Amino acid sequence: MNEKAKEQSGDKKAPTAEFLKAYVFLAVKSGEVARTNPYKSSFSTGSSGLAFGNMQHDTKKSSRNVRAQTYFRRILDAEVAAQHLSKAKADAIYTAALHNPKSLENKHDRSLVDAAL
Repeated sequence: MNEKAKEQSGDKKAPTAEFLKAYVFLAVKSGEVARTNPYKSSFSTGSSGLAFGNMQHDTKKSSRNVRAQTYFRRILDAEVAAQHLSKAKADAIYTAALHNPKSLENKHDRSLVDAAL
């Protein structure tokens, strides 16, 4: 470390409690990092339905969730291309995730979703 860098690092003050509280709040709000592996699906306690990833991408049918639906479809399509899922099964999982996500809870299809993630 050069002298200028040492001087600058010594000049830094510890963040305030208010700053840290706001920082953590924004990080959690924007990330919603789950306590579980981000490569496994989860179900929202609210009305979002099936979610995946460390950003909790919600798949339930909504104009706000188009990006998550697109990613989810691509993940399933990749599994079809790798011959891990049939096209019909991938389509059924996708439709359930958008329209009736609770149907995937605690079922074999949920394990297929997690394997795809």
